Amino acid sequence: MSEALTTAFQTVGKEYGHDSVSAEFMQSKEFKLKWRRSCGWIEFEVSDYLENADTDVMEGIARTIFSKISGRSSTEYPKSMEEWLTNDEFAKRNRPTYLKRSRNLTGSANGKFRDLSVRNMLSEL
Repeated sequence: MSEALTTAFQTVGKEYGHDSVSAEFMQSKEFKLKWRRSCGWIEFEVSDYLENADTDVMEGIARTIFSKISGRSSTEYPKSMEEWLTNDEFAKRNRPTYLKRSRNLTGSANGKFRDLSVRNMLSEL
């Protein structure tokens, strides 16, 4: 699936005048995208939560990022990405990975210093 990501970013990169574009997936707890560039190349690292996304979602994200990099006005993420991220299937597919990567989660409201089930009296004022 990394080929689809690379192809999507290279396709959009050409539209923005970038001939040397690479993209690969990275593992991260959160959904992230990082890039590095120099005068002749640009490299992207994209959260592996994107691995199962359709080509139009990948290209939409690439278009938004290239737009931000080039300083163009259209910097909103596409509707297709929003729909994909908020889809129940996305959550079901990625929940186990997220939980495995999250070290400080507990199944209880009782923490080391606070019990989250006890309401803060100041918030009621």
